[in-house]
Amino acid sequence: MADDERNSLVVHAPRSRAEVGDVNLAIGPLRRLVETARARLAEIEANYTGDRRAVEATQAKLFNLVKQHYQERDRLRLIIRDRRKYLRVLLAGREHEAVHTAGKHKRTTTETASNHERRASAAEYRKELGDEAERELRKLWKQLILLYHPDRHAGEADTIDTYVKLVSTINRAKEERDIGRLREIYNDPGGFVLRQGWTWLDFSDADEIASLTKLLGTLHAEIVNKLRALNGLHGSPLYELHQLSNGRPGLLDEAAAGVAKAVSAEITQLAAEAEKLESEISERRSPNL
Repeated sequence: MADDERNSLVVHAPRSRAEVGDVNLAIGPLRRLVETARARLAEIEANYTGDRRAVEATQAKLFNLVKQHYQERDRLRLIIRDRRKYLRVLLAGREHEAVHTAGKHKRTTTETASNHERRASAAEYRKELGDEAERELRKLWKQLILLYHPDRHAGEADTIDTYVKLVSTINRAKEERDIGRLREIYNDPGGFVLRQGWTWLDFSDADEIASLTKLLGTLHAEIVNKLRALNGLHGSPLYELHQLSNGRPGLLDEAAAGVAKAVSAEITQLAAEAEKLESEISERRSPNL
């Protein structure tokens, strides 16, 4: 007889009153520890989210104050890149490629200006994601909505409120481009629900002790990770700028002036290089081009 067949025939003896009492005594303290840890995690997450959004808003304001300098710098970088390419084409005697190179430069310059506008908007309202991450975000959102939409669980009166809250969280994560939150829900939906304190699973006493013990360990690990993230955020120059600018309204303008000065110096160097390249191109370019 196979081991799993033997195990299926085992009849477990009922627990004694002492064993049941021990289980009940263990559940109460565990529940309180979990609630304390959950409240602490929620507090840290709220602080982190609020501070992160404040930093992102400060970053967006600073970017918008020096946006024109960044645009001019990037425009010159593109010009230099394309002129170097153009010069290589001329030196190689492939003048027929010059027209194509010039046309590509015009398109790239237009796209760069558009990218700056999108960047400014995205920095103010939500995270920017790469193409691959954007596809993953949409895929995760779609799968989670299909799994947990309240309409699929309309007959589950005890837990329907949890599905409503869960889908609301999923939709908010999609809007805020919070792919980390969507991954967290997708990888461990039960653990996520438990960490929020929502009703979902009905455990027996023994199962609940095991689940609560595991959950407590998970909560403590997340508290440590979130505290590290919060400390890292608080140690960043942008957070310091955000904090200082709250007490000194003109500080952000001063910081922007400093950034603009540094970028302007780079612009001067780039403009000189672009002019030098143009002179070299003019010396070698055919009069017909």
